[in-house]
Amino acid sequence: SGMIKTWGVSNWQKSRLQAALEHAERHGLRPPVADSPQNSLAEPSRAVWPNTAFMSPSKREEWLEATSGNVALLGWECLAKGFMCGKWTRADGEFTPEDDVLLSEASAPRWRELQLRIAYCNKENFDRRDRALVIAREKGVALPEVALGYVLSQHPRSFALVGTTSLSHFEQNARAAAVDSVVATLTPEELRYLEMGAPRPAVASACDGKRR
Repeated sequence: SGMIKTWGVSNWQKSRLQAALEHAERHGLRPPVADSPQNSLAEPSRAVWPNTAFMSPSKREEWLEATSGNVALLGWECLAKGFMCGKWTRADGEFTPEDDVLLSEASAPRWRELQLRIAYCNKENFDRRDRALVIAREKGVALPEVALGYVLSQHPRSFALVGTTSLSHFEQNARAAAVDSVVATLTPEELRYLEMGAPRPAVASACDGKRR
């Protein structure tokens, strides 16, 4: 008893998380301090995997209100299984009945690939990726760095969970969160541009920052 000082949750719906926070406050208990949904600039058209939760701009506002900004957001699949690294083309978002795959041991890799394409390969996400490429070029960074910067910039307690077997990819991911990163604190205008294509001011590049 008393050994657990902090705890968090994963893939809870907002209503369940809010109920836990309210219950803890009413009874003088320790509330959850972290929540871990899918969170990416590439917004899935549905839950990527069964019984999981995902963040979106509209959900994020509701989530922040429900948590009063006191819960850390640990986003998983921030690079959308490679979508925000350039994986898949617009043609991969076109499906036919023949593409459907029943899940079995033998078909598992094809089934998994199809779930990801259904979730991520849509016009809105390809448009978001194109806008992220614009910012990447202007800031002198790689596309995945902008994608991770988008997650890190959402609010002070927003974190990006990433995993890789590549040292170069690890170093690239780390640059997105470095102290001198030009994408870890994107402006609200830049976030809205990435999400919706809203107008934005001129973007400073990494080279500009070094000259100063």
